[in-house]
Amino acid sequence: MSETKIFSDLAVGNGWSQHKDIDLYFTKELGPRFAQILPKVYRTPRGLSVRLDVLCMCPSFQEDAEFIGGDYANWAFLERRHPTTILKMPSFQEDIVLEGLLQVERWVLSVDRAEVLEKLSGFPPSLLIGYALRHITALAILGRRKKIESYLDSYRRGVDVGFCAGIGEEVLLRALQLCSRRAETDASST
Repeated sequence: MSETKIFSDLAVGNGWSQHKDIDLYFTKELGPRFAQILPKVYRTPRGLSVRLDVLCMCPSFQEDAEFIGGDYANWAFLERRHPTTILKMPSFQEDIVLEGLLQVERWVLSVDRAEVLEKLSGFPPSLLIGYALRHITALAILGRRKKIESYLDSYRRGVDVGFCAGIGEEVLLRALQLCSRRAETDASST
């Protein structure tokens, strides 16, 4: 049996769901968010390495990004773990892999949503589509209406603020709609 299959069985046996898109990946619900890992199992001269690319996904953030960005929202993870988790072992060892999976879960649960939103709101708009959408979504969630309006004004005047193709007037208008919706919700709950 391949090491990838052993990893898959171990992850699934410990509450992770297996998915196949272009690559094999796994998710696990952890309260109001979920972890997503993209594992790569490979042999090295010293044994075996398991690389885990880890994303912290937040359904409410993803829903807001889908509302704003439509088809581009598949890039709408809340946070990516840096550095990538790499488990090294002489041969496949369940205890090392299980500890790695527990580290992933602990990291996802430790992500401070408010802190990440602040960080995303400060991203430059010139980043790739997924990061630009995360930036705009964070601005809308945080109610930074003036910043979104300034982007929209620049866009309408033909001033390039650096957004890549796909971020245009419709996306910015939906971000303003989300700002308004959130303001109304906040006002009605006080």
